[in-house]
Amino acid sequence: MPEHILVLSPETEQWFRILLIAATLLLIPITVGFLVVFFKAAFLLHSVYELVTVARYELYPLLKDLRLTVDNVEDITHRAQSGIQDLGYNIRQIKPNLKYGMRNVKTGVQAFVTGLTRSFVDR
Repeated sequence: MPEHILVLSPETEQWFRILLIAATLLLIPITVGFLVVFFKAAFLLHSVYELVTVARYELYPLLKDLRLTVDNVEDITHRAQSGIQDLGYNIRQIKPNLKYGMRNVKTGVQAFVTGLTRSFVDR
């Protein structure tokens, strides 16, 4: 029965030990690096969760109130526009009514002057 399956020369065995020590020494910083990355990722997820919680309980009602304010401003704007349109229509209607009223006043003044003239001249 063979006692040794693999027989290494002393030089190869020395290089193998150096490689094993180097791999072990590199494994420690790599493991620590992965742990730091996982810790930072967990901290980031926790921060995102807190942000979502703040948005849910504080920003959502604020956005709801803002939406109601915008709806009220739109309603006020619509009322103001309809009021301005009604005012414009009424102003357009004033001109013919003023002409008609001025004609009536002119006729009334002429009748008054004619009546005064007749009352003083006929005597």
